[in-house]
Amino acid sequence: MLQLPNTLSGTETGAARAALGQALTGTDSRVLTAEEWITDVTDQVRRSNNFGLTILLGPAGVYAAIAVVNATLIGATQRRRQHRALGLLGATRDQLRRTALWQAALITGAGLVLGGLTTAFLGWLVRRAVAADLAGTGVHVSMTVPWLPLLAIVSACVGLAVAAAIAGAAGRQSRATTA
Repeated sequence: MLQLPNTLSGTETGAARAALGQALTGTDSRVLTAEEWITDVTDQVRRSNNFGLTILLGPAGVYAAIAVVNATLIGATQRRRQHRALGLLGATRDQLRRTALWQAALITGAGLVLGGLTTAFLGWLVRRAVAADLAGTGVHVSMTVPWLPLLAIVSACVGLAVAAAIAGAAGRQSRATTA
């Protein structure tokens, strides 16, 4: 336990801070102003929130990727008749492959746009709730967006959608050559 001299009562802030700093010499403790402490705690909370959000976004991204691949491959297998009809109408294999890629792009794009809108709306709701809780305290609520995890999820979903479209087109092409 830290024993401070009784002479600190009635002294000004600078002198008390200097006395505390001297008494804490050799320890890991620091003497901070209120603003420094708030900034330090805010940075720690923001780092913790970003880590927690990354932990939550990881499985969400995996589920989104599974949904994209599932929708693309199921869509490709359920459209065999349409593709046969297009082939009978004179569509080439390249045109059929491009339709599969466009389908994958549209499914992925729609999913990412809807997911982005949902995320933005929920983020706005959370920010509004926090700002309402802190109203009148003088604390400004800033909002940070974890761009790196979000971009990783988007790029993984797009990459998996392209891979699923290519796999669906290749499976369709191999079935067409064997039939």
